[in-house]
Amino acid sequence: MLIMKDLYFRHAHGTTDILKGISYRLDEGLMTALLGPNGSGKTTLFKCISGLWHPQHGTIFFGDRDLTKISPAERAGIIAVVPQEHEPPFPYTVEEVVLMGRVSHISMFAVPSKSDFAAADEAIDKVGIGHLRKRPYTKISGGERHLTLIARALAQDAPILILDEPTSHLDFHNQIMILSKVREVVRRKGLTVLMTLHDPNLAMQFSDQVVMIENGKIVAQGAPDEVLTRENLRQMYGLDVNVVNCDGTNIIYPRVSL
Repeated sequence: MLIMKDLYFRHAHGTTDILKGISYRLDEGLMTALLGPNGSGKTTLFKCISGLWHPQHGTIFFGDRDLTKISPAERAGIIAVVPQEHEPPFPYTVEEVVLMGRVSHISMFAVPSKSDFAAADEAIDKVGIGHLRKRPYTKISGGERHLTLIARALAQDAPILILDEPTSHLDFHNQIMILSKVREVVRRKGLTVLMTLHDPNLAMQFSDQVVMIENGKIVAQGAPDEVLTRENLRQMYGLDVNVVNCDGTNIIYPRVSL
């Protein structure tokens, strides 16, 4: 369980808080989608959780440990991050990229052990990219790169998984494939997941909880069908939408005059 309490953040020379009292609890085994317009504070929150930025006020607890006060190596044992984009400086193979997830388990000047290679192989197989194991990471598709990064995060063997816009720049098929794989792995391993999404329909279909953030504040939180309502979406995005039930799942579409 990850608990954020009263988080405030502003840049060193800034005059305005970007995060304004964020408090939320991420429960084990659930996928939580973070939604909000551009500039709402989603990326800032992710960077504070992952330790890249340090909040001026507030705490981030995992169990009895305050993540704002531990070393990067300790944090890597708790949180695995899947970035929105990643371009390595060398044409590493998919296997080598995934093996990088084991860095926090390898002491300085040591080489990966048999158990590290086994963990990487297991992660590769879990996301279904065994056929890409020896392919250059720079020569595979966008969807395959996302799966490779997810495998790298799984090889890290951390209980919390953070995904920054995992469906960005992907076609419809790959969006569904990525989120389906993530949900499958989360259910199997009991991970805690926080992901940013732009499409409320993907959040409706794949998340267990939804948090809507605007101007650095949480404005709604709860089950997808309770949070992703016509009124909430209209207020957040300035769009009039319809929310209709189709085969047991709510579908959101904008009311656009043509």
